[in-house]
Amino acid sequence: MSTTKKGFALRTFKDAGTEKEFEGGKTHDFEPGEFVNFEAAGLICAPDKAPKAEQAAKTEAAKS
Repeated sequence: MSTTKKGFALRTFKDAGTEKEFEGGKTHDFEPGEFVNFEAAGLICAPDKAPKAEQAAKTEAAKS
């Protein structure tokens, strides 16, 4: 049985290996290995460390 971990997507991104897309500014469930990799890449953070919603929206808009 696999246990997932919640993570906050700092921006919208697509996992190249699985083709799954994660919408920025929202919390998603990740496999433990995904969480470690995406966090190290700066794509996600723990939900309790997530920026305020308006800051996340500004970050997403600036990258688009």
